[in-house]
Amino acid sequence: MKRRLIILLGLLIIASLALSACAPAGAPSAPAAAEEAAAPAAEQPSAGLGDLPRNETLIADILTGRVGSPSNFNVWVGWKWQDRGIQNLAFEPLWSVDFATGEIIPGLAAGDPDYNEDFTALTIPLREGVLWSDGEPFTAADVVFTVETLKENEGFNANSFFVENVKSVSAVDDYTVAFELNIPNSRFHTTFLDRWGAVWIMPKHIWESVDDLVNFEFNPIVGTGPYKLHSYDPSGFWTIWERRADWDKARPA
Repeated sequence: MKRRLIILLGLLIIASLALSACAPAGAPSAPAAAEEAAAPAAEQPSAGLGDLPRNETLIADILTGRVGSPSNFNVWVGWKWQDRGIQNLAFEPLWSVDFATGEIIPGLAAGDPDYNEDFTALTIPLREGVLWSDGEPFTAADVVFTVETLKENEGFNANSFFVENVKSVSAVDDYTVAFELNIPNSRFHTTFLDRWGAVWIMPKHIWESVDDLVNFEFNPIVGTGPYKLHSYDPSGFWTIWERRADWDKARPA
């Protein structure tokens, strides 16, 4: 199976390429001997990127540029440059929205949330057969662990939201999560709806053994999305993601 890689490049690299491409058309050409000498270097991938198959590799820009903390993938404590592929390649939300149509698209959720009449409780069905990128199954236990962990630790971004809203969270079974809320909230589930960021689910089997949750770098990152981490530049200029061979096996044909 082809590897199908995606490289996310920082703006500084893209900008340098754009500037070189904007050189005046009438500028004199370098001597032929110099061109021949430079050719072998031009055929090599950028330093550190390795021998990547170009016909199987998509190169894209990182909207926010060079990554400031390239080794840190703990998005629950800060931005961590999610647009370098974390949000749209490594992770899946429970739901996402198509901005062109307004359609809500289930991801890790198997359908819509089911609220009670006064919006103080709800259940969320989860999609079966989903695997984390390390091969472990995704279940309701991961969702429960995520909510309880974020609620119990003030260092996480979503802490105050879950403290204010969640009375309890539990797994009805492996693929159903139940919430009791402190106050009526008909939009509670939208905290898991990706509209350019959402509360992402933590893999319990990794995080439950971590002592310092806030400072944990979550490296290598493990997600349920279609790509897994291949490598990254310690200087923050690029991140490479490799397509998972097992990602779509649980999806409808």
